[in-house]
Amino acid sequence: MDTVPYNFVDAVIDLFPQRTLKRPLAENVNNTIWKDVIQLHYYNRRYFNVYIAEVDDRFQIVFEREGSPERATIQELRQVAGRYLRFIRVCNSYGEDEDDKVLYLQKDDQKTLRQMLSPAFAVSGARLSIGRTSGAAQKWIMEGLFKKIYFHELNVPYIETIAEEFLKDQIEKSPVLRGINLLHDGPWPLSILPYLKKFLLQTGMKSRTFKQCGSHRINVEKKLDTAYKPRKP
Repeated sequence: MDTVPYNFVDAVIDLFPQRTLKRPLAENVNNTIWKDVIQLHYYNRRYFNVYIAEVDDRFQIVFEREGSPERATIQELRQVAGRYLRFIRVCNSYGEDEDDKVLYLQKDDQKTLRQMLSPAFAVSGARLSIGRTSGAAQKWIMEGLFKKIYFHELNVPYIETIAEEFLKDQIEKSPVLRGINLLHDGPWPLSILPYLKKFLLQTGMKSRTFKQCGSHRINVEKKLDTAYKPRKP
């Protein structure tokens, strides 16, 4: 391991998510080269959540540090965190925020959203959490990220056909998807059943989780064959 190039070690560690970087890597790796790189990432990584809300026909974007009220503009994040910046959660939020760190995008600025998130997106550990607010914000997020950014965990409601297409694409294309939670904002169509079966079988039941919330839904869990019965987390 001592002969492995530094750049290779750095590229490998760059792929690890927050939870793995801390434990077991930072606490258990003793090789000098690997340990130095792990410590560098461990102490310099900056993890931020992205909150998106619809306000007066625009979309408000807020970057907030994980576990802290600290906020920053995208320019500040790039200057301070640089290559150690990671976006680990994208979700919709509630109401207008008058903080001077807030960014506003127009309805047709979805490409700008992708360009901001992509370079620092934590592929191996990011979550999409779309709650029960205005359908416009939910739809805008899914349309903007569709076929461009892939997640480790999904919490999504049914919002027109984009929700179904988004879910199918994530199951088909995301190499890191491990959890799906279907929310009850509308009944999910039965056409998603083959995709959910595929999701549960891809790497085995023990590493995959699926659940539903609410009463207005198709009862996916009962309709899945017994052999594919998902375990509840």
